Amino acid sequence: AFRSRIYLLHLGNNTMNKKKRAIIIFPQFGSDTNLIQDIRNQYDPLAHKIAPHITLVFPFESDISSNELRQHLKNSLYEFKSFNLTLQRIIHGQENHLFLNITRGQKEVIEIHDLLYSRLLIGFLSKQHHYQPHLTVGRFKDLNAVKIAMNKLKYFDYKFETTIDKITTEIILDDLSSKVDFEIRLK
Repeated sequence: AFRSRIYLLHLGNNTMNKKKRAIIIFPQFGSDTNLIQDIRNQYDPLAHKIAPHITLVFPFESDISSNELRQHLKNSLYEFKSFNLTLQRIIHGQENHLFLNITRGQKEVIEIHDLLYSRLLIGFLSKQHHYQPHLTVGRFKDLNAVKIAMNKLKYFDYKFETTIDKITTEIILDDLSSKVDFEIRLK
């Protein structure tokens, strides 16, 4: 079978045009978002840099233009409809993280993740990690700190429900804060 490949040729030092980006969902829970943010303020050092979010495409650095990336999202998600999302229960996630678990809408989040890591972004997909959709509420240096936080949060069982109708591309600034590049609406 013949396989064609597209190679990008970079001449000289193009680091001035490179941006670090991620593609995310900012779920809107109204005033209930404060409950999530309160936990993140205690346990997530990035809580003051970016609002509660679900990562679809993990941070990547490239010189892909905003227009190219916007077109990729539009092409990849052109038939994708808005969907209901429910988050409930805090679980111990990968690499000493605490996750707010997705209990409804997980299939759709995985499908969007897979669609976005096609064509233009396929080279940025990590084959070392298994994608587990979640909203991070804590990041820790060691397992003991995770256990202490999990013990404090073991009775936190609030149910967060919303409809997801847009996908956001963010630019990650040098101080790790987030700046919205653009948003794509789902049908």
